[in-house]
Amino acid sequence: VDGKYVTDVPAKVAIESGKHTVVLKKPLYLDYKASVNITKGETTTLSITMEKNYNYVSITAPLDAQILVDDEVVGVGKWSGNLECGEYVIKAKKEGYLPSSMKLKVDLGRSMAVTLPELKPVEGRLTVESNLDNCRVYVDGRYIGNTPLKTAVRIGDHCVKVEQSDGR
Repeated sequence: VDGKYVTDVPAKVAIESGKHTVVLKKPLYLDYKASVNITKGETTTLSITMEKNYNYVSITAPLDAQILVDDEVVGVGKWSGNLECGEYVIKAKKEGYLPSSMKLKVDLGRSMAVTLPELKPVEGRLTVESNLDNCRVYVDGRYIGNTPLKTAVRIGDHCVKVEQSDGR
């Protein structure tokens, strides 16, 4: 009432006589605004119907990635629920991958199913040199080539093993 929080509805509220602005707010609904004139000793009743301002949205992310709506994590892999009408940035994030994102416009009366773009692995360069050529190089237990070697690997910690042809 007049810009100040009073109570949740339904409620009976004592308000001073005079003209007042009443605003009812509820998440996912349009604000209801009314001007009321209160007369001392009389009861004024407001009976209103809030107008829906949301729609059902289903979001799928690749690789069971985290799903973020306006930078807030809402789920992993799949999320569905009601979003208020408006524009959002939705993202998929997973360690070792570049995030993918897209803009989403939620309109009244139009349920949506959205799939976020594929995630691309984050890669760096690995260079392995030794004083002996043709040594076998393993990354995380997997043979990837012989020295000297330059290759792309996912960013992160790895175990690199270099061995001579005789196993040393």
